[in-house]
Amino acid sequence: IPADKDDNKTKDDAAKAQNKDHLRKFMESVLKTVTKLKQLKRDISTNYTEASGEKSVKLLAEHIGKLEKEYDTLQEEVASGENSGFDGAWWSGASAKMKISTFVCSCASATEVKVRKDKPFLEKLADDDDGEKPRKRPRTDGSSKNNHGKGDANGGSDGTKSDRRPKKSKKEKKDVAKPKRK
Repeated sequence: IPADKDDNKTKDDAAKAQNKDHLRKFMESVLKTVTKLKQLKRDISTNYTEASGEKSVKLLAEHIGKLEKEYDTLQEEVASGENSGFDGAWWSGASAKMKISTFVCSCASATEVKVRKDKPFLEKLADDDDGEKPRKRPRTDGSSKNNHGKGDANGGSDGTKSDRRPKKSKKEKKDVAKPKRK
């Protein structure tokens, strides 16, 4: 009979570990959603006019706040689980809170999709004076993009023209007079 108790204890411990891992992964998912929403909010607030992006930014900020509140609730649930030993009663309460958090996450994801679809219709901030993208800085080491830093643009490593002679074509090679053998 003691062997059965050990088997039950092992199964119970495995179930507790699985529940704890499930909650941890869910919390990571909530954090990823918060991060995505924060990045989108930052993008809209920095690249689009305040008037056109104001509604989207407010909506995203509202959902970010809700998700952060849900994350805090789940962290409190983890703390209470550690106190209770992650037993079955704890898991039933934690899974109920996870269901609520799932609903909040799905609402936030739907808002993200809506804002991303509306993004092309927002008014972008004005570019530079001429409306062109800023140009890249010229290379200061004298190398060109194609020679990967091997010498200067002329091909020489010391700043002079290359010592290499141009290759001859096949026709030029044939035209060269070969000395006759005697």
